[in-house]
Amino acid sequence: MNRNISMLKNFITDKEKKSYKQISKEVLDLWRKNKSFPKYYFGRLAYKKHSPDYRNFNAFAFVDKLTETENGIHTKETIEILENKSNFYKFCVENNIKTPENFAEIIDGELITDKSKVELLDLTTFISALEILMLENKVPNIFIKPVDGMKGRGCFRLDLNDLKDKQRINKIYEVLIKGHSLIQEVVVQHDDINIINPYSINTIRMDTYIDEKGHVEVLSALMRFGRKGSVVDNTASGGFIIYLDLKTGKLGKYGMHFLDISNKTVYHHPDTKTKLHNFQIPLVDESVELVKYAALTLGDNLVGWDVGLTPDGPTLIEGNHNYGLNMQEMTYGGYNKHPIFQEILKRYVYND
Repeated sequence: MNRNISMLKNFITDKEKKSYKQISKEVLDLWRKNKSFPKYYFGRLAYKKHSPDYRNFNAFAFVDKLTETENGIHTKETIEILENKSNFYKFCVENNIKTPENFAEIIDGELITDKSKVELLDLTTFISALEILMLENKVPNIFIKPVDGMKGRGCFRLDLNDLKDKQRINKIYEVLIKGHSLIQEVVVQHDDINIINPYSINTIRMDTYIDEKGHVEVLSALMRFGRKGSVVDNTASGGFIIYLDLKTGKLGKYGMHFLDISNKTVYHHPDTKTKLHNFQIPLVDESVELVKYAALTLGDNLVGWDVGLTPDGPTLIEGNHNYGLNMQEMTYGGYNKHPIFQEILKRYVYND
């Protein structure tokens, strides 16, 4: 279904929305202010009764400017590291940043490790190569993702037993044979996070900003939780987002979806029924230190980082220069009330 149609349907059927009179008043106010229809009012869920002040949120046009290289917030060099997961892995290894280990890469039909290259001529060769890879690395499973993927698309988790399902493996083979993918270790998740959702890795998303004095600030944090039947936590795959308080390490009152996915407010995880509000998340301080070090080492001024939580501490999954700032706004309650974000807008958006 078209994304706009899905949003409209979910808005109309949402029982938590304000009155149409109030919504109309607020939309017209933003329309006059921005001189364009404020679609973001609906995308940020500002139409809901429990939403923060609708004026707290930023128009898409402002946010889009923050991904450009011309304004100086990013450089071509840092974008090349962040956009390509192979480059990102090398960056982490070279700078002693904990990240999931890469076992191999699949490039244009070849499975490449540090020691060998295998041409994946057919399904049988593909299955054999993956089996040998798992046995050599003494792991029962692997995680495969495209080097330039977004929103969890094209990601697969495979166990040794999965290799016996030739119909499924053939579909994966047909996808991977055409592009460039990484084969990584499967992150072992912290037991406390498994209480909420053991079906996928659930990550903390934090965005960092390097100010004009070279200090690193974490703007806000949220957690993304996946659903049963998905190996990723992305909202596009049915997951949801929820505010994470960096001072207490506890989750906010409720989780939320993007409007094109669902209009439901999430108070308990839909599969495990675990209550979310005030759930204590482990390793939050350690995660903050990890992303601050990564940001300062990379030198990009505005990055959204994904952090996995393991029994041995936080691990950096990836970083994004064009991260979903809308997620941070939704869970934080709007960045128009964020003093550091106002500094960013003055420095990079309003200066022209």
